[in-house]
Amino acid sequence: MARLEKRRIAFCISDTAGRYPYGEAVTADFVYIRLHGSQKLYVSEYTEEELHTWAQKIRKWDKDTYVYFDNDFAGHAPKNAARVKEILASFMPVPRVIIKELERPE
Repeated sequence: MARLEKRRIAFCISDTAGRYPYGEAVTADFVYIRLHGSQKLYVSEYTEEELHTWAQKIRKWDKDTYVYFDNDFAGHAPKNAARVKEILASFMPVPRVIIKELERPE
C-alpha cells in the first residue's frame, strides 16, 4: 500500500461477493470502487442497507470517488448506481439562499 500511496495510485476497492480478498485503502487523491455484487458475482442486486453503507463510506472519504457497478445481470447496475447517487445527494447541505427563502414570511 505504501508504494501505491507514494505514487498516488488508487487502490481498487472491490466487492466480489467474497470470491476474492476484500480490502479498503485510500492511496490517492481519489477513490476507485468496483461493485460486482454482494451475494453473487455479477448477478446480485445490492440491498438498500448495503447501498447506504457504501454511500456513508464515500461521504466519509470526502474525495472524488469513482464507482463502477458491474452487477449488470437483470439491469441491477444502473438501478443501484442511481440509488447511490440519490442517497449521496440527500447528504448534501441545502444552500443558505434556499433556507433563507424558505424562512422568509409571505
